[in-house]
Amino acid sequence: MVKHPFLMLMIMFGLGAVLVFAGFAAYDVGKKRLVNAWMGFRTYSTRSNPDVWEAINMAFGISFIQLGIAVMVSTIIFRKAVTTYFLPYTYLVMGAMIIITVKYAYDASDMARRLSQENDPADHTR
Repeated sequence: MVKHPFLMLMIMFGLGAVLVFAGFAAYDVGKKRLVNAWMGFRTYSTRSNPDVWEAINMAFGISFIQLGIAVMVSTIIFRKAVTTYFLPYTYLVMGAMIIITVKYAYDASDMARRLSQENDPADHTR
């Protein structure tokens, strides 16, 4: 028996809202090309090139907005399942966040490598 179903729903809905907010923040930082030390998808690859920073932060932001909306909508539609299977649902959302983060870290590294090769066509050893 679930003791606090409303609280569980509010936690998951709030997590979705936080993901949407973080997505809009990352998108905005990328769009404005504000490379900084405290906000955005910060890896060596993204911080070293403004083009990579813009592309990765905008794409990362859109992905987190989509994930946040999906979490909020699924929390409302599947409220009985969310309260019954709260921990597996939480792990599913956290797993999706990790997969998105790793994907964009790889994409940032790959994009930075391609841009450096375009800028230095003589160096094709990598």
